[in-house]
Formats: sequence, structure tokens, C-alpha cells
Amino acid sequence: MLTFEQILYGMGLPFVLSAVLFVLAWLLSSPRSAGCWAGALAIPAGFALADFAAVEKPPFPPIEGQHFLFFLCIPLVLWSLVDAVFVPARRGRASRFAADSAVPTVPRGGSLAAILAVRAISALALSVPTTWFLLHPIVQYTWSRAESVAYVGAFSILIPLAFIALDQFAARRPGLATALILALTAGSTGIVLATSGSIKYGQLGLALTATVAPAAILAIWARRWTLAPGAILPFTLLHLSLLLLGYYLAEVTKTNAILLAVAPHCAWLTEIPALRRIRPGLRGTIAVTLVAIPLVIAVALALIKFHADAPELMGG
Repeated sequence: MLTFEQILYGMGLPFVLSAVLFVLAWLLSSPRSAGCWAGALAIPAGFALADFAAVEKPPFPPIEGQHFLFFLCIPLVLWSLVDAVFVPARRGRASRFAADSAVPTVPRGGSLAAILAVRAISALALSVPTTWFLLHPIVQYTWSRAESVAYVGAFSILIPLAFIALDQFAARRPGLATALILALTAGSTGIVLATSGSIKYGQLGLALTATVAPAAILAIWARRWTLAPGAILPFTLLHLSLLLLGYYLAEVTKTNAILLAVAPHCAWLTEIPALRRIRPGLRGTIAVTLVAIPLVIAVALALIKFHADAPELMGG
């Protein structure tokens, strides 16, 4: 399991870096934009810092998938900052736990659909090389050419779709709920990875948790705190990349991979007409609860499997 030193450097360093960036953003920017550009910097930068300082110093050119994720953080920072600066945020009626969104503002002559399409296509430009490099060992030695094209293509498309879905929920529901959803998702993913044959991937999952935890803490006071646009793509791409590595190169089960990938999108269930009439704070609580259910199931299944396999791993 993880040592105290691994937890300290793997979570402590990204947490401190992220906290500094989020606090500076809170003090220097408007509430509606602070979380966007701070998250755009904090998530990839904190993740890269943990990868370098606590997991393994990545060689160049990268050899393994986790090495590639370190270098991926550079274009992620640039993409996310552009996203945070140029994509307009939604305005909403705030509560302590969640906010009701109003009609989104868009540039003159633009439309929400056109903006989403451009963002999805640009995210695809990152997801294609990411998916190919992460799965390169499988592509090279296991899959046929047709299987490689099908799987890499499918995962490359799913990542931008997941990004847009989570980004739009975060834009509609700023406040504490979204930040908690990201933190719980990343934390659960880290636990599952660490108990499924890869301490390194588990460390990176917990590092991802540490990068978004300060946003959740600050959202307790900053009622209009939002992470969209800007912070959602780096989170989604890094989170799903870790799941791909865990499933294909470690021992994460298909069931757990699906549960962890789908969990944050369960929050959309609070947008059904019957629940939209509920006050925003209570709806935020329901959203977090809906997300937590598949996460708890995934962690429980991983822990049960880990304890069942422990005697065999220990030689008896």
C-alpha cells in the first residue's frame, strides 16, 4: 500500500500548489472567473508536480503511459487557459451548496451549440494522441489493426463527450456540489487503482483529488464559485486516462472502470423535471449523493477483491 511519504508528496505538494492558485484567484478575480482559470492551472500543474516528485521522474521521450501524462499536462494548461479566458461562463442564482443557472452568455454572433462543437473538436485533438499513446503496448502487441482503430477511435470520441457533459453540468450548477463531485470521483478512482495492482496509478488518482480539493473547500464561502469553463477538460482527460491505464495495464475490472467513468454524470439525474423544482441547495446534495452511490460500489468491490487476493499475493 501507499507509504506515508508517498501520500505526503503525492497529495501534499499538489494540494498546496492548487490551494495557492485557488486562493490567489479568489482574492484577485471575480467569483465567476476565479475557479475557471485557477482550475485550468492547478489541475494539470498539480498532477504533473505529483508525478515528477512522488511517483517517478518521467524520461523524455516518454516510455510508459504515465510518463506521457506528465508531458500532456503542458498542452492541457495552455488549452484550459484559453478555454477559461475566451469561453463565457453562465450566470446563476447562487446558494451555499449549488446555484441555479440562467441562460448562458455567448459572444455576439455565436451560439452555445457552435461553441460546444468547437470545444469538443479541440478536445478531440488532445484525446486522440493521448488514447493512442496510453494504449500503444496493446495496439502494438495485442490488437489487430481494425481493433486498434475501433478501440482508439471510440475512446478518443468518448473523452470529449464526457468532457462536454460534465462541463455543462458544472456550468449549470456552480458552487460546492460540482467541486465535491470531482474530488469524490478522483479520490475513489485513486483508491480503486491502488488496490487493483498499481500503486503508481493510485498515487496519481489521489494527486488528482488533491488538485480539486481546495476548490471544494473555497466553494463553502464563494457561492458563485465555478470550475467551468477551464478546469473540466484537464480533470476529465486525466481521470479517464488513469482508468484506461488501470483497466488495460493494471487489474481494474470492467465493472469498476465503468462505474468510475459514469459516476460523475449521474449528477445529471437532478435535471429531470421532478427534481428541478427542488431548491438548489437540496438538489446539490442529491447530485452528490447520486454520484457517490456508484463510487462507493466501485471502492467496495475493489476492496473485496483486494482482500480476497491478498493471501495469494503474500504466498499463501
